[in-house]
Amino acid sequence: MRNRSRCIRVAIIGAGEIVKRRHLPELSANTKVELVAIAGYRYETTEKVAKMYNIPRIFSGKDGWKNLLAMELDAVYIATPNQFHAEMAMAMLQRDVHVFLEKPMATTMADANALVEEARQRGLILAVGQQRRGMPVYQECKRLIHSNEIGPIRSYRMMIGHNLRRLWNSANWLTQDERTGGILFDIGIHTADMILWLSGKEPTQIRAKLAKGGSFQTAESAWCLISLGEMQNASFEVSWVIEPPTKYLYVFGETGSIFIDESIGLGGRLMIRSPEKEFVWTPPEPKLNRAGYPDWGLTEAFIQAILKLQPTPLCTGEEGLKSVAVITAALDDALAKCGQQ
Repeated sequence: MRNRSRCIRVAIIGAGEIVKRRHLPELSANTKVELVAIAGYRYETTEKVAKMYNIPRIFSGKDGWKNLLAMELDAVYIATPNQFHAEMAMAMLQRDVHVFLEKPMATTMADANALVEEARQRGLILAVGQQRRGMPVYQECKRLIHSNEIGPIRSYRMMIGHNLRRLWNSANWLTQDERTGGILFDIGIHTADMILWLSGKEPTQIRAKLAKGGSFQTAESAWCLISLGEMQNASFEVSWVIEPPTKYLYVFGETGSIFIDESIGLGGRLMIRSPEKEFVWTPPEPKLNRAGYPDWGLTEAFIQAILKLQPTPLCTGEEGLKSVAVITAALDDALAKCGQQ
């Protein structure tokens, strides 16, 4: 049994933007964490990142991450192209290592189910990187919904869109369906998770459509309609090609509505409207990590769950599995309409 009084020994697989912007700045600031190794595809990139955070061991190449299997680790962060998530996570779980997986946890239901079951059998923490769960503006929205502030909920409507080339400097691997699962697994997984988390409902029917333009060799936008039962429905739209970046949520109830606009400030803004009242709630300024990005508490929750100081991370493997189920059903429906199955 590992000694819980010492630091949690953590390794990172991946050396891309999300690692540099989110994971390493937050892990390096956590006094309960010891960063012991990083594995990336290109040595030069991985070495540069390792030096920034004084990570002692560096592995590179396609199979460089497998060197981590021989190390004594408590936890691993996996932030690679989506196609590798399941294989890497399963290998680590089978070494009794807690796993934090960037979304999506997998791109097939079989892989997602297998990861959840492996973690359950071994008593390990399997967390999924759904950052909006840590944002106060969405936490307040959930509180308002479940305190009946706008009456029985009838509809959720969410939109996330941006210009992918401008946001990440290039389209790179994100537009390669064989590596990511496409736009629904890239952005749609965020909207699916929020709708499920806020509503607490299980989908009863899912319909979707993909739109392909001229910017990429794959679908660049998608639309999805989700029936939640009990006279509730939800819809979301995602896009890789719009300006300005758009991230909003509407929640419609029988006595009022909630609107969240993420584009305002660093943490967004919430507005609630009803015939009797209207007010705006702006969350406190978030704590910024070393790279200058808001820290929404995902790393702290993961480490606390490992130490058994809180019951679960912000998004568990079981919850991640439900989002994969929504996106898989949406993709199946959309491809069936296109006659591509």
